[in-house]
Amino acid sequence: MTINFTNRLAQMMAAMALLTLGSSALALSTWNLDSGCPSSGSGTALTSSNCGAGLDLTGWSTSNGTASTSGTTFAAAAVYDWGSYGLGVVNAYEIATNVGPHATDNVFGTDAILLTFSSAVNLTNVKVGWTGTTNTGTDSDFSVLAYTGSGTGAVGGTTLTGTASTSTLLTSGWQVVGNYGNTTDNANVAISSQLYSNYWLVSAYNNAFGTGTALNAGNDYFKLLSVAGNTQNVPEPGSLVLLGVGLIGVVASRRQKTKQA
Repeated sequence: MTINFTNRLAQMMAAMALLTLGSSALALSTWNLDSGCPSSGSGTALTSSNCGAGLDLTGWSTSNGTASTSGTTFAAAAVYDWGSYGLGVVNAYEIATNVGPHATDNVFGTDAILLTFSSAVNLTNVKVGWTGTTNTGTDSDFSVLAYTGSGTGAVGGTTLTGTASTSTLLTSGWQVVGNYGNTTDNANVAISSQLYSNYWLVSAYNNAFGTGTALNAGNDYFKLLSVAGNTQNVPEPGSLVLLGVGLIGVVASRRQKTKQA
């Protein structure tokens, strides 16, 4: 009787441990970029790229041409904090004032914000604040890409400096997760993907990223307000101990049944 009770208890502990491990394997996190990124105030450049626990971001733009023509390869650009409107990218030919353009856009080049996470993340949501839909003749199409390559140097995950362009990204380890058309103010857009990556790119739409309904490059403006995603957690030591005890009990139970047989 005592043996059966012990065996049942051990099996129950094993089952509880497995449930605990399953529920804690993934954790949904949200990074609020309007308050999480240090800056000296709304309408100013970020003084640090650290945007909360485990996230750094940098700005990029293919603005290496002239003020009248877009460039082809990515160069570093400034990220500006616009408070509750979100974050925008200001490249070499744009003005960081209320006159603008100062959103993440495709004026004088394709702007993009590179999100670098300390651990692999499956991005599930992108929330935009202000969008170009408030101006006549503009909209707010954007693209989301994930880095699945093996290197992290030039053109790789940590930096787009080098020969990276909107077209060569797709042959340099970057994968288009989706293009999203006509986003509205304060829209929380769902991102559907099974990919986990340390590097994600949220970019103004460019034709090189594919085609789709309601997508039109060249007139897109948006500011990034927050992102959310699943992170893969390491099981807590207590859960592992519980699982170990349960497995020992299961083995003991099988041995006892063998002896009885």
